[in-house]
Amino acid sequence: MQLGSDSVRELPANQSNYVANYVAFPAVHLSYLGVHEDYQANGLGKHMLMDAFTNVCKIADYAGFYALTLQSLDAESTSFYSELGFTPYSQGLESPKMLYPIQTLIALVRES
Repeated sequence: MQLGSDSVRELPANQSNYVANYVAFPAVHLSYLGVHEDYQANGLGKHMLMDAFTNVCKIADYAGFYALTLQSLDAESTSFYSELGFTPYSQGLESPKMLYPIQTLIALVRES
């Protein structure tokens, strides 16, 4: 994971929040998360992602940022991340950039 920023112009037009007033938004970017194909569809990816969510929430205690971001690899991973609550914010790509707002992420981690 890395702390950085991404372009606001790629966010969907229906984003009605403070981020629309800026050129870029601060984010933690999940560079890579993968499960060997022999072990897929057993919940391991969701478990690993929940661990990443917990760590991102710890980062949020010390650094201000808008969202956890990632770039999906293909249609299958886009579907996986969408089912977990990620939203695409780059349009027209087979492997879109996706985000999970930090406030929603914190609420999710506190519930579990």
